[in-house]
Amino acid sequence: MEAPSAGNSPMPSNPEDRRESDRIPIMRPCPYEMTELITDEIAVLHRGSAVCLNMSDGGMCLLMPDAPKAAQVFSVHAPAPRTMEPMARPVEARWIRPSSPEEAERMYFVGVKFLLK
Repeated sequence: MEAPSAGNSPMPSNPEDRRESDRIPIMRPCPYEMTELITDEIAVLHRGSAVCLNMSDGGMCLLMPDAPKAAQVFSVHAPAPRTMEPMARPVEARWIRPSSPEEAERMYFVGVKFLLK
């Protein structure tokens, strides 16, 4: 996975990247799956577990061990809005920020937008 860089903006600066509704604090593990295209014919599936820090109707903030690419689409098993039962939801990474300047301790705060409501 790629670390944040100039192309992976650390915080939402574009108004359309900002949240549209209130966020609810929640601390839940969220398994995820990301596909990395190696060549036109080869892709690698990365599976991991993130922690959901907060969520809203439109998205959530995750703490992840790997940084997705900016605008990367992947699947997160996130709590459903009404039941809070985990369900697979496609999301798009909107912003990525390292949790620490120390490489050995680094995880990533990732703001994601739900693609289906």
